[in-house]
Amino acid sequence: MEKNRSGRRHQRMECKFMKNRNRLLTFTKRRDEIFKEASELCTLFGINIVILITSLCGRTYCFAHPNVESVESQFFYHTLLPKGILEPYWEVHIKELNKELDNVRDKWEAEERRGKILKEKRDNRPRKLWEKPITELSPIEVEKARQQLDKLQGLIFNMFNRKYLGDEAFSRLEESTINNM
Repeated sequence: MEKNRSGRRHQRMECKFMKNRNRLLTFTKRRDEIFKEASELCTLFGINIVILITSLCGRTYCFAHPNVESVESQFFYHTLLPKGILEPYWEVHIKELNKELDNVRDKWEAEERRGKILKEKRDNRPRKLWEKPITELSPIEVEKARQQLDKLQGLIFNMFNRKYLGDEAFSRLEESTINNM
């Protein structure tokens, strides 16, 4: 029987406006839970916190650590930390960012140099027959290109047959082709 009671206590309630008499009791319990969680956060992490809760009847409940005035001044005047306390960390962070930027610049410059070298090599190498426009080829070059394309077509045909017909079927096909010539 106790299991049911402890299981009920932690069930999530549907989040909607409550119209029954238990509303005040539920409000008080939830307010106390929120304040307890805030207190634990302050203890565990050493943070400053203010929580204001206003009920429907207009009563305001407050939790503050260390006190409302100190947290309020920190919030409104941005004095969460004394000036200069983070400067050493900023300097270290800036130095790390500068090192990273230098590394990226070095890699960028190396890639630019590599790109220039590759472009020079591409521009200085002799052009293949298929890279030239056909109108610029001589009749001998056109015949040579046709022969190379025929040879390439034969290689592709052989590779296709081996892959899809298998080695044995390809051997038989090759023998019958030779015999028919």
